[in-house]
Amino acid sequence: MKIYLPIFLCLLLFACSSSKPQPSKNSIANEDMVIILKEIHLADAVFELSKVKGVLLAKNELAEAYKKIYDSYSISEDEFKESLLYLSERPEELEAIYNEVLKVLAAEQTTLNH
Repeated sequence: MKIYLPIFLCLLLFACSSSKPQPSKNSIANEDMVIILKEIHLADAVFELSKVKGVLLAKNELAEAYKKIYDSYSISEDEFKESLLYLSERPEELEAIYNEVLKVLAAEQTTLNH
């Protein structure tokens, strides 16, 4: 019976440990992430409007838009996804970034309206 207790405790310890991989770091500066997210959301909006022309064409245009965004910031899609995963584990930081995205979009809309 004494031997089962240590084995049970070890199994319990391993069962409670997180097997979910943690993002290593936010490799994209928050200031850049604001602009990248803004551009990605604008590309998504264009995609939604372009689907009328054909979904396949719109998907290809969206993929090209994403590639241009990543290339202009010298990042890969994987780096972007890793940074987004990192930020999703830090909701306050992600919310602050999205608040900045909204401010930038509002400023651009004001500029376009005048």
